[in-house]
Amino acid sequence: MTSRFSPLFWCPAMPALLLGGCGLTGGDFPSLAPRPAETPRVIATEGDSAYAALSAEEHAALSRDLDSEQKAFVAASAEIAATRLAVSQRLAAPGVTQKASQAWSEAQMALSRFDLARTPLEEIDVRLAPLLRMTEDLPATNPDRLAVEALSAKVRAESAAARNFMDKATSRLN
Repeated sequence: MTSRFSPLFWCPAMPALLLGGCGLTGGDFPSLAPRPAETPRVIATEGDSAYAALSAEEHAALSRDLDSEQKAFVAASAEIAATRLAVSQRLAAPGVTQKASQAWSEAQMALSRFDLARTPLEEIDVRLAPLLRMTEDLPATNPDRLAVEALSAKVRAESAAARNFMDKATSRLN
């Protein structure tokens, strides 16, 4: 004889208890509709007349993001140029190679400001990565792809030049 509280009694009722919450409606759940990046694009070979293209929404979003990143790059480049000039002036001061001197300390401070000024380039490069992925399937001559690749190349070149300047200035002070 089994009691109502034995495991054999609860086994048939367990699936009904567990699945009871599956039929709930309402609530703030995210939509399962495809997002713009998830919609398939028509991709054809170069001999075909149809090429991969961005939707109107994707193109508008890409243009906004690219414009924003271009403005951030121009601002970062201006700040880098100003701080690079300050570092160069401090490195030209007499006695800058004598550690712990006033000139050396001022050069170190200017170099620290330069290092801080070049940080936005790395952030811009990170934000450009999804834009590069978004346009990588487009033809090599597509204006959207060319614009993203050109800005990415400028950011990386400026970042490499800033890193090179930083390394040379640091070695002069050590």
